[in-house]
Amino acid sequence: MCTVSIITVNKNNATGLANTIRSVINQTFKEVEFIIIDGASNDGSIDIIKQNEQNVTRWISQTDSGIYNAMNKGIALATGKYVYFLNSGDCFINDYTLQSFFENTLEDNEDFLIGNVLINDKVLKIPNKLSLFYILNFGFSHQSFFIKRSVYQITGVYDENYSIVADINHFILSLVKFNMSYRYKDVLLTRIEPNGISSHDLQRNFNQREKFLLTEFPVLLKDYQDLLSYNKRDIFKRALLFIKRKIAIRN
Repeated sequence: MCTVSIITVNKNNATGLANTIRSVINQTFKEVEFIIIDGASNDGSIDIIKQNEQNVTRWISQTDSGIYNAMNKGIALATGKYVYFLNSGDCFINDYTLQSFFENTLEDNEDFLIGNVLINDKVLKIPNKLSLFYILNFGFSHQSFFIKRSVYQITGVYDENYSIVADINHFILSLVKFNMSYRYKDVLLTRIEPNGISSHDLQRNFNQREKFLLTEFPVLLKDYQDLLSYNKRDIFKRALLFIKRKIAIRN
C-alpha cells in the first residue's frame, strides 16, 4: 500500500489539468498513486491524460452529477493509506512538498493530517487546535488535509445531497460524531485556483450548512445562526466606524 492516493477531479480544464499533472509527477516523494477522475471533458483534457498515461495510476472519463460524485469515484479507486484531493489547476508549492510533509512517515497515523494552502497569494494557516467555531466561521479547503482512507469506511463518503459543502460537513462529522484524530503540520502544501463554488455562492453555502446541522447536530443550529448574525453586526459596526472616521478627517 502506498502512502498517498492523489485524486484529481477535472472537467473541461485542459490547461489547468496539464499544470496539475506536471506538479504531481515532479514530486520527489514517490510513495503515491495518481488517480484522475474526468467528467467527460471535450476540451482536449483526455489528450492531456493520454500523453501522461505512464505517470497516471488510474483514470476514468464519464459524466457525473457534481464534484462530490466525482470525488467519491476517486475514493472507490484509491488504495493508499491517505487520500488527497488536488483539483485540476491546483499545484503543489514545489517539487519537494510531499517529501517535506511526509519526511517522518512512520509518525503519521492520525485520521487527518492538515497543512497550509496558498490562495490569491495569501497563506491560509489552520490553527494547531481546531474548534467547531473556527470550522463553521472560517472553514477551509479540502486541499488543506490528507484523509486516512479507512476514515471513509467508518463515516461513509461525501454526501452528494450537499452540493458545495459536503467536504466540510464530512470533516465536522468525523471530528464531532466519530471523534477522529488530526495533526497539524506547518507546511505549505498547495497553490489553489480561487474558483471554488462554495466561495461564490455564499447563501447556498450557509443554507446547506444549516441543513447539515439540523440533520446531524440540531442543538448546534441556533449557535450557528447566532454566529452568522453576530458576524453581520460586526461588519456593520466596522463599516460605521470607518464612515465616522472619514467624516472626522474631513471636518
